[in-house]
Amino acid sequence: MMDISPVLPTLLREMPALPAHGSARDGGPLNIVAHDDLDPQSLMRALSPDEYLRGMLSLLECNAAAADQSSAASGSLARVSFVLCYGSLRHDMISLRFIGRYLSQCLALDAHYPNLVGTILCVNAPAAFARGYGLVKRWISEDIRGRIRVEEPATSAAAIAELAGPESLPTAFGGSCARLSAQQADAAGWSRVPIDERRRLWQQSKLAGYLLHEGEVRVEAEVETEEEKAFHGFSSSLGYPLPLAPEPVKPVRRPWWAACFPIARRIPRTLSTLSLDA
Repeated sequence: MMDISPVLPTLLREMPALPAHGSARDGGPLNIVAHDDLDPQSLMRALSPDEYLRGMLSLLECNAAAADQSSAASGSLARVSFVLCYGSLRHDMISLRFIGRYLSQCLALDAHYPNLVGTILCVNAPAAFARGYGLVKRWISEDIRGRIRVEEPATSAAAIAELAGPESLPTAFGGSCARLSAQQADAAGWSRVPIDERRRLWQQSKLAGYLLHEGEVRVEAEVETEEEKAFHGFSSSLGYPLPLAPEPVKPVRRPWWAACFPIARRIPRTLSTLSLDA
């Protein structure tokens, strides 16, 4: 996926999003976006409005290809579904510059993809969501507005489960996917991004750590186990086991004759409290 456009690697690093992650119940691709770690100011520093538009176009084309493939396989129209989580949205995260120069032109793209978009599920919507939605809905066609569902935190879990099965959802969204699968990591291009960099991405998001796919998590655990084995093997070669933690210091008792020598007075005060056998 990252090879489609040169701006996609930057866009996916800035936005906690899982494009074409599994399938919705109608068979079409499922897109998941968590707005809890989206910083509009950082995104605007990384990408120009034109670059952002090209990145979003690339993601739409990717979803269109996946939807066509699902439609051909099932014999019925499969559309693209979205889960947009606004659980940590705050008023200071709503940037008028970002909405006016970046988001507005992308929201108008639905005119060019009239049958592509299915359900747009906005979950965990706080009070700040109404303000943001009021600013952007004028750029959304009436047809697409009818496909937008806004769910409060109390009803969000049930709405997500109705849209997609647990095999297509991360555990943070009520699914069974604890990590990105190796196949999904290869398809998106995350498997070529260094592990340390992926571990640092989206730290404030509910998707933090999700980009470390299942195979890598198992490998890290196995490496740690091998290091422990090597440590124990080394201690055994010395003829005695090395303790993993230092043993507590045992009390020291001075012999009765220690008081007869002046050097005994130089013993630290901490030892002077120990009993003497006189």
